[in-house]
Amino acid sequence: MYIAGTRLDRLSGIRDVLEDFTLVPTRQAYNTQRYQHALAALKKSKGKVKYLVGHSLGGAAAAALTEQFPDLQARVYGAPLLRSSASLRVKSFRHQYDPISALDRGAVVNRAPGYNPHSYNGF
Repeated sequence: MYIAGTRLDRLSGIRDVLEDFTLVPTRQAYNTQRYQHALAALKKSKGKVKYLVGHSLGGAAAAALTEQFPDLQARVYGAPLLRSSASLRVKSFRHQYDPISALDRGAVVNRAPGYNPHSYNGF
């Protein structure tokens, strides 16, 4: 299941940006609207989903879901995670100069990010 990152359109975009700056840095991704929508979709799948993929805010939601559901694995790109080492169930990737994912010390780092360091391109 793919979980999208921050949207910059309409009212949902404003909420995403506010949650990016208030909830995610304090390890409260489970309180974000993105997490709640992903949780509802996950429950609706009735155990069919085994892998989560997310970018940015969606990556934070995916990582938080793996904490609640031990049978899930996640692959996240540019996620605002605060980790000191890699995880077996959450494989994360980031570009070298990405400010959003700068505190994820467990991520695989791409040293040639191109023009947009917060993109999932190049992996």
